[in-house]
Amino acid sequence: MTDQAANLPSVADALAKQTDFAQDWQALEHALTADAVHGSGLSAPTGAVLQHYIDGKTMACPLPLLKLKIALKTTACGDCVYLTATDPNSEHDIGAFCRMAGHGLVIAHTPASDATLAHNAQDTATIIHLLITKNC
Repeated sequence: MTDQAANLPSVADALAKQTDFAQDWQALEHALTADAVHGSGLSAPTGAVLQHYIDGKTMACPLPLLKLKIALKTTACGDCVYLTATDPNSEHDIGAFCRMAGHGLVIAHTPASDATLAHNAQDTATIIHLLITKNC
């Protein structure tokens, strides 16, 4: 496991029980060990907790960004939100939002499974994993 994967925040108990979350989180961990990450690197503070998971794989932009903004309202400073998306515009919009708001952001890409592609629009061959650390 790379240093990045070792520095993932702990997961809130309620999230760990969600099947979709568990599959996506495992894919993110795998991407981190393969160093398939870009951004500023994972810098989740010690003791950070992943408070929210947003499954945006079936959502068109800007819905994932709007859901992120709602989740951040109830996220403690220094804690994290994990969002998955397939719309490439979400990566750009969320990246710009995080830069403007000063939130930490790590982005990883993994191939989408056939099951994911079956109910999404075309051009969704990649799942975008975004880990946002709230800055206050």
